[in-house]
Amino acid sequence: MDRNSKLMLVGILLVIAFTVFIYYRLNVSKNSMNNIDQKTEQLFSKELKTYSLENIGLKIKSPAPLKELDSGLNAKSEAVIESFGAYGYNMGFFSIRASKAVFRQEGMASLPRIKDSLIQQISGVQGISAPEFSYERTTFSGLQAMRISGKADIDDYKKQLGVRSLLFVDNKTFWQVVVTYAKADKNVADKINEIMDSIELIKK
Repeated sequence: MDRNSKLMLVGILLVIAFTVFIYYRLNVSKNSMNNIDQKTEQLFSKELKTYSLENIGLKIKSPAPLKELDSGLNAKSEAVIESFGAYGYNMGFFSIRASKAVFRQEGMASLPRIKDSLIQQISGVQGISAPEFSYERTTFSGLQAMRISGKADIDDYKKQLGVRSLLFVDNKTFWQVVVTYAKADKNVADKINEIMDSIELIKK
């Protein structure tokens, strides 16, 4: 597998769990939407707590605990990625995904390529229209980083999906945090900001 193919594979691997989540939420029964909205409102009425995601070396605030997820690595991905860990939580259209990948070779963690893959995956989901994204290069704890903000219309539910993501790299190690939510009142927006601002590397 050549370098470009490996990088594309990496991009797909790192956003696949997020894409599956979007497909699942877009197929939620319309009859359950009122119940989902009510549960989401109750969720965001809670005070956020800080959770340590030990296996990926991050701390993050969340309205509920994040569960460790199956890596889903197969033989092809293991040829590129030495280790992969992920945590997640979702309720309705709200989701947090935090992951860490350690590559077998240096130079594999390409922020622009992974950013492009993330945007491409979201934009290509059936039932989503008018996607808009912006991004900025920055630093996080002294590491190269990129912040992504986006929105898209969820046609069947007359809702707008908000997306926030932080990507950062350290040589062969790559971290990604993705938060999705149905854009609603100011309280939700404030909580999303608090979540994104809380992301922290666990000091060794």
